[in-house]
Amino acid sequence: MLQNTSRPLFQYHKIQFKTSVEPVVMFADPKKILRILYNLIKVSAEAIEKQVDSPTIAFTVKAEGDHVILAVSDNGPGIPESLQETVFEPFKTNGKAYGTGLGLAIVKHFVEAHESGISFATSDNGTNFSFKIKKA
Repeated sequence: MLQNTSRPLFQYHKIQFKTSVEPVVMFADPKKILRILYNLIKVSAEAIEKQVDSPTIAFTVKAEGDHVILAVSDNGPGIPESLQETVFEPFKTNGKAYGTGLGLAIVKHFVEAHESGISFATSDNGTNFSFKIKKA
């Protein structure tokens, strides 16, 4: 379903989309989870647009103990160090001409509504956002 929701985004940006999804059951609001994933994928797509020769976004879901780990990764230039501390704050953008800067703030809010947190790792080779949700 996520691929169908994001298909126009990938067709426009010419991004390769890879998935690795384990079948799991979790306690979550499906609409909020889809919005979280859509926002993370959109942020990644915008970050790698015209930045790398073969733009790729990977989406993974895996069981780990009592939780399900969900992650979105890209092979872009990474988050500038000057933005890393405020990346989840509202109205923060990286100089783009469009958008509100609310995408990652909404992500954080929805993840926290599931009694969890979100983290990221970033480098010159890309960024990985991950969060966990309780298993059912």
